[in-house]
Amino acid sequence: MKLNKISALCALACAALSGQAFAAMTAAEQAIVNDANTNGRVVYISGASAVKAGFSAIEATMFTGTTIRFAEGTKTDYIGTAGKLAVAAGTWPAGTNVIAIYRTAGGSVYGVNPVARNEKITTLNVTSAACGASGSGTAALPYICTLDNPDLGGVGRSPDAGVSDVAPALFDGAFNTEGEVAAAALSGAELSLLTSTPIYGLSFGLPVTSNVPLINLNKATISAIMTGNVGTWSGVQAGQTGDILVCRRTPGSGTQAVTNMYYGNYPCDTGSAFNAPADRDASAAWNATTRTFTVTPNTGGLVVVENFASGDVRTCLDKAVTGGTYTTSDRDGFPVTVNMGAGGHKAIGVLSMDSLSSSKTTGNWQFRSLDG
Repeated sequence: MKLNKISALCALACAALSGQAFAAMTAAEQAIVNDANTNGRVVYISGASAVKAGFSAIEATMFTGTTIRFAEGTKTDYIGTAGKLAVAAGTWPAGTNVIAIYRTAGGSVYGVNPVARNEKITTLNVTSAACGASGSGTAALPYICTLDNPDLGGVGRSPDAGVSDVAPALFDGAFNTEGEVAAAALSGAELSLLTSTPIYGLSFGLPVTSNVPLINLNKATISAIMTGNVGTWSGVQAGQTGDILVCRRTPGSGTQAVTNMYYGNYPCDTGSAFNAPADRDASAAWNATTRTFTVTPNTGGLVVVENFASGDVRTCLDKAVTGGTYTTSDRDGFPVTVNMGAGGHKAIGVLSMDSLSSSKTTGNWQFRSLDG
């Protein structure tokens, strides 16, 4: 069945590339979902949030007629679609009921390691029993479903395919692998199981909050910040004040792996000259017991807030300026609260250019050029 699913997914991907009302799922919608689950016609994709648009492209040609949309809540770290297959794919005839699920929580490593190891990870529980308490099944207002988390007594699901915005071999060592206890890197044999088919070429930018003056930020300076060697803005330019706040991703994110490579040459250099990327333990802001970040001003050093998804990084940059709280997740995916207090923090972030539309001159942060 796994091979059939992958064949179906490949066929569909190739085809793709050439007043609020709440109601429970209808009987017809439940029948579609039940039939797809009963017959094993579920495709599960996990990995990079930066290429989520690719799922939409596949979805556009995968289904015919009206589709049913699902999500885990107001966030879109887990999304799903159910409907009738537009064309035959593998052993699945056209017109049969299919469910497609896409997970972006945790980033690229979840499109690499669980695929190679056939590991069951948390998924959106797209069943008639777990979905439909609220929502209307549209893209704007999807049915809300619970998550099936194997760490909380659930079964989970192993991905049929994964998406990463960096090469799988980068997910190596303590700084680029997921988990509170860092997962082991893939072995050579496990890496050989993965087939790389590049579709997207992403670039990565430097997001900076609007309260940081237009100062010269070159690679050496950002490298010193990202590796924890400079923690205050006075260390960047004379006359500047305040701590530097870094809104970064958790280990296992492809965006974070690129940052570690570009600014610290990890994992290519782990010798005496290697500068390890600064993480949440860079300051006292992180409380592992309560899983909270409390960002206070003028601590005299770097403050690092880790975020589970790129959307959380954007929120981190916004809240750094405006103040307030938001929720993200830790390295194992459990909830984390971030308290920015009254705001006014000067921050830089870690984002790929798929967030360019959120960089506005009138907003709380903008992408800036290096050396200018």
